[in-house]
Amino acid sequence: MASQLNGLLEMVPIGTVGAVLSVLLLTNMMQGTSVVQVALIVSAFIFVYQFMALRAYLVARQQETRREASVKIIKRLVLRAGVHGVLWGGMCYLVISSADSTDLFVSGMILGGTLLITSFCYRSVPQASLTFIAVSGIFLALGLFSRPEVISLVHVIGLIVAYYTLVPAMVLQQSKEFFTRCINELNSNEEAEISNALLNRFEETGHDWFWATDENGYLERASDNLRSFLSTVNSAFSDTATSIKLGDFDPDSCGSLSSVLAARQDFEDLGLRIDLEDGKHWVSFSGRTITRNDGSFGGFAGVCADVTKARLAEEKIVEMAIVDGLTGLHNRTSLYKEIDVMVRRLERYATPFTLLFLDLDKFKLVNDSYGHHVGDALLKEASNRIRSVLRDKDVVGRLGGDEFAVLVQETNDPVFVAKLAARIIQIVSEPYEVENETLYIGLSVGIAMAPIHGTQREQLLRNADLALYRAKDDGRGVFRYFEAQMDFEQRERRMLEQEMRQALSDNEFEMKFQPMISTQSGRVACMEALIRWNHSIRGRLSPDEFISIAEQSNLIVDVGRWSIKSACNTALTWPEDVKVAVNISGMHFMRSDIVGDVRQVLEETGITPSRLEVEITESILIDNNGETVTKLNGLRALGVSIAMDDFGTGYSSLGYLTRFKFDRLKIDKSFLMGMEENENRKAIVYAISALGENLNIDITVEGVETREHVEFLKTIHCDQAQGYYYSKPIPVSEVPAFLLRTFSEAISTRSPATIKGNTAA
Repeated sequence: MASQLNGLLEMVPIGTVGAVLSVLLLTNMMQGTSVVQVALIVSAFIFVYQFMALRAYLVARQQETRREASVKIIKRLVLRAGVHGVLWGGMCYLVISSADSTDLFVSGMILGGTLLITSFCYRSVPQASLTFIAVSGIFLALGLFSRPEVISLVHVIGLIVAYYTLVPAMVLQQSKEFFTRCINELNSNEEAEISNALLNRFEETGHDWFWATDENGYLERASDNLRSFLSTVNSAFSDTATSIKLGDFDPDSCGSLSSVLAARQDFEDLGLRIDLEDGKHWVSFSGRTITRNDGSFGGFAGVCADVTKARLAEEKIVEMAIVDGLTGLHNRTSLYKEIDVMVRRLERYATPFTLLFLDLDKFKLVNDSYGHHVGDALLKEASNRIRSVLRDKDVVGRLGGDEFAVLVQETNDPVFVAKLAARIIQIVSEPYEVENETLYIGLSVGIAMAPIHGTQREQLLRNADLALYRAKDDGRGVFRYFEAQMDFEQRERRMLEQEMRQALSDNEFEMKFQPMISTQSGRVACMEALIRWNHSIRGRLSPDEFISIAEQSNLIVDVGRWSIKSACNTALTWPEDVKVAVNISGMHFMRSDIVGDVRQVLEETGITPSRLEVEITESILIDNNGETVTKLNGLRALGVSIAMDDFGTGYSSLGYLTRFKFDRLKIDKSFLMGMEENENRKAIVYAISALGENLNIDITVEGVETREHVEFLKTIHCDQAQGYYYSKPIPVSEVPAFLLRTFSEAISTRSPATIKGNTAA
């Protein structure tokens, strides 16, 4: 039909302008890339194609009569659309595969707009439009799959699915409106015959079905596909049936189709759901009223389509928006909406509810040790276990990572919630069998009950999170209810964290030093650096008051770097045989490149590496012994010494000494306390000292406070002692005097023969 060609030619100027602008922008953005020459060739072909189209448009404007859209012409247009799709698809592939990550978004916007505009330009010939989309989509997919470092596989699949579903759906909708408009413009019998040919050709695409009724609602015309579909729903609508009233086909009990037909008004996209044996189906009806020459109502003419695939795709997209892809639980967005529903019920009906925050303990260790695939399997199993102990009306969601939340509806009974939390902890903490490995994790739970602990979503989320932190601080594997004191403590911690950031720039931190004395010579072998904070308002703060807060944020890395550098700079003013020891927080050790941090300090200060001793605690090895040993070996390669602090407490294990050879073990002061009354303490210190001697590891004992302690350590040949007997931590300014005094005392207490022998040497 001539209208089809007219509709196509009307879009040529718009398509040409868009194509020229897009080509110029894209080729300019590809300047300097390896594919720019190929892109210029493709651009040239696009220009030739657009020039030919524009020439056809100008020639058609000069003609008084328009050519009919014969089958041959339609086939030719489909072929040209395929060539057009190859050209723009090739441009897509070249741009996407060569653009850097910063230009990819802009390039994608240009390409997306160009493909969409070009698809709409072919709307009057649906076969051509679908051919263009199909061909260009292949090259688009190849380009997207070539950039896995920028676009994830899930996003690539989503984009391709969207391109092959949404764009054809929009184009076909425009095609449907185009043909419906053509129908309304045909009033004479001669034009009616032409419209039948047009509609028959449109139905050949297999996407939309034409129908028309008389003024009483009886079908005057229905495509074979439509009749076939109607007969599957109701046997009365058989292929041979006559006098069929369209309004009788109304699967909706509300009578939506019959209602719009009775209203005798235009309608669009009336969706009807139909349940058949093979599943759910959706049909979309659109209709326009027919007005006779005398102005009376003559019935309806319209189209309908089976939109089942599009609706199922929409449902899938909605599901992806509210469901966690790994566990199948509610995601964060969906869970927040559920909480909002509970808040509204609370406000309207005073219906209580409870929010539980769950955090898997030691999950990161499993994930890092066995890989993400094992971690994902563990998360799925943990999710199933959590869901298994909940009621049907309760809601569980995954907030992200190893964090979950449970919404317990219609109750804030502390006893019920406590039993539920204890049961969840118990079942999640049971062993897991994943890929022939037995894995163990734990669970900590924070609880906020509405309206007791809050009446708004954000307030309840914050309070449940505070309760969860308290559960972690109390040893993990427990549940804790929110308490008002937690809110105060959280604000206090947040304020102190902000002040700590300022303190780093204002140089409010300082170092004090406590000596480690050789039990044999009496001289200072090493000075341990201990950080202090001279707060401008709060006064002097000990590490116990701010280190834990620094560890909860990333400030511990900055504080740790400052400590290492400050200690090394100070040690440069001491004698060469005096070492300096620096405590490294486990969070600093694991969160940063500790080897790089120490290397940078050594280079900047110029201190001899062997004069620096790094002290770590056993908890670092427990959390991640593989990565930790790698970092410890890296430090050893720099030439620094490595000591294990507080040996003999917590999770001590002789197995650590087989995985890594420490230079020094520091025995915790608790073993010297009450040593006179408890012989077992003496025996333990003696055993560790003997172990160090056999393994060639130096031993330092902390907490030395009496002369008896010193004599005992000399008796068992312990290497070094540290404690208040010798000195409390002292400021930097007092270190030189202390070193001189201890050196003089060591000389004065040595025998003359020893001094003479050393002098002769």
